[in-house]
Amino acid sequence: MNGHVKAVSSMWAIVGVSLGAWAIFGLLTEDHYRSVVESWLIVLSFACVAVVGAATFARGQPIGRWLIRVVSVLALLYAVMWLLLGGVEDASGYWPAIVVGVGLSVYALAVARKGTRAA
Repeated sequence: MNGHVKAVSSMWAIVGVSLGAWAIFGLLTEDHYRSVVESWLIVLSFACVAVVGAATFARGQPIGRWLIRVVSVLALLYAVMWLLLGGVEDASGYWPAIVVGVGLSVYALAVARKGTRAA
C-alpha cells in the first residue's frame, strides 16, 4: 500500500472515530430538542462516512476513493461556510480544527487524484 494512502486513511479514520464519539456523547448528554438531535446525527453520519471511506480507501477499493473525496469536499465546504458566515467572530476556538481539516482535505484530495491517474 502506498504510504500516502495509508496516511490519509489513518487520519480520516481518527477524525471519523473522534467525531463519532463526540456525536454519541452529545446525543447522550445534551437536551433532546429536534434541532440538537439532527445536528448530532449529521455529525455521526459524517463520521460513519469518514470511517468507511478510510477503511475502503486503504484496501484500494474504488468506492473508498469516492468516499474520501466526498468527505474531503464536505470538510472544505464546512470550512468555507464557517469562514464566510462569521465563524471567526462567533466560534474562534474552532480555527485550529478548521485549519487541520482543510489541510487534511487538500492532502486527501491530492492523494485520491494521484491514485486515479495511476490506475
